[in-house]
Amino acid sequence: MERGHPNLPSNKQGNKLISTYNSIIAEPLKEGIIESAPETPKRRVFYIPQKPVVKAETTKVHIVYDTSPRVYPEAPNLNNILYAGPPLQNKLWNVLIQQRAHPNVVTRDISMAFLQARVREDDRIAQ
Repeated sequence: MERGHPNLPSNKQGNKLISTYNSIIAEPLKEGIIESAPETPKRRVFYIPQKPVVKAETTKVHIVYDTSPRVYPEAPNLNNILYAGPPLQNKLWNVLIQQRAHPNVVTRDISMAFLQARVREDDRIAQ
């Protein structure tokens, strides 16, 4: 213990995290939801930083994409430039309320739905 506090433990997750992360990336790549970036871009590119987030209680790994970083303080980021579309939370709330009026409800896992948005090929370089 130095300076009145305990030493920080290592936050290195090791090979298990790397292999889990790679398997998470491999699935949407195989399904064509995402694609590999070209070795030599044809024009200017902006790569979206990503990182794994581990939920401690389940040790499940999620990939988080960060579209807020800036190249320099005055520069725009992807959050400023890309059209996000209308908010859909109100529509989701209406669906949840309306389904209570029916005795049977059919549900579906939409965990990958947010990765299946179509993007024009000209705009993919920023995605």
